[in-house]
Formats: sequence, structure tokens, C-alpha cells
Amino acid sequence: MKLVAESLKEYLINEDDRKPLEGMCGVTIDGVNYDFKVKDIIKFAEDNYKPKDTKLSDVYKLSLFKDLDSDHPNKKDHRIKIGGKWCSGDKMTDEQWKKFQREQKEIAIKANLKYPILLTVDKNGKIMTIIDGNHRVEKAKMLHHDLIEAYYIPEEDIVKSFPKSKKQPK
Repeated sequence: MKLVAESLKEYLINEDDRKPLEGMCGVTIDGVNYDFKVKDIIKFAEDNYKPKDTKLSDVYKLSLFKDLDSDHPNKKDHRIKIGGKWCSGDKMTDEQWKKFQREQKEIAIKANLKYPILLTVDKNGKIMTIIDGNHRVEKAKMLHHDLIEAYYIPEEDIVKSFPKSKKQPK
């Protein structure tokens, strides 16, 4: 039996699920950023695609968690949120990294696997990015799942359907 929400409305029933939906997420396609409210991209996915079973191993390698169990990354381009504040990897202390690891694991434990994750795919169907669902991917891994439900959103549909972010990468 699959525990998949039938719609965004069903997903909103659980109070713990509502808070992340008010947040923002985004993706970079061909060097251009596209930012959207989580609930807007979920609604877009629900209206246009059917979720598919996806091998967890295919998406975990793209997950923000793939490096979570490693030592402090100390990378300039690695930005993380610690205690509600963004921190650059090269300015992060070991203590901050450990705090971040704990915070993210706690969030993953509470993640709701009822709802599919959102992925972008290129014109050949190759999975490119996890738009939304990194904590669900981590929880599925913790629970030793082989599959996770996912919406596959073609990159060209995002380019056609969403405005470019006002703040573009340097």
C-alpha cells in the first residue's frame, strides 16, 4: 500500500506539512535561476503530471544530504541554513557544521513520505535536480526504502511556465 497524498489539499491537513509549503525553492536551468513558492510548484506538478516510482539511488546522489554524513565540506559554493541563518561553507566552523547535521536529520525524521518529491528532467528524461523533497529523500534512505514517489517536471516546462528569478547567479 502506498502512502501518497491525493492532492495538495490532502497534504495540507497535517499541520507539520503546512510550514514548508509556505517556503521558497528553486532551480537553475542553463545558468538561469527560477524561484517559486513550494506550494505553487507542487500545484503545477499535480495539475500537469502523474507521480512515478523512482529508484531512491537515482535521486539520492542529487540530494543535499549526500554529503551530510561527511566531514565539514569547507567549500565556498556550499551554502547552508543553520538556525535560520544562511552560512557559506568556507566560513562555517566545525561546530556549526555539526549543528546543521543535527538540525537536518531532525527535520528529515519528521518529513512526510506521503507526498511525492519534485524532480526536474532534461529533454532526454535524465533526472537533473531535486526541486523539493530532500528531507523526504533522506527519510526514505534512513528507512531503507528502494523507491520513492516523484513528479518528473521537464526543464522546458519550468522555463515556459515560471518567470526568471530577479536575482541571477554571478
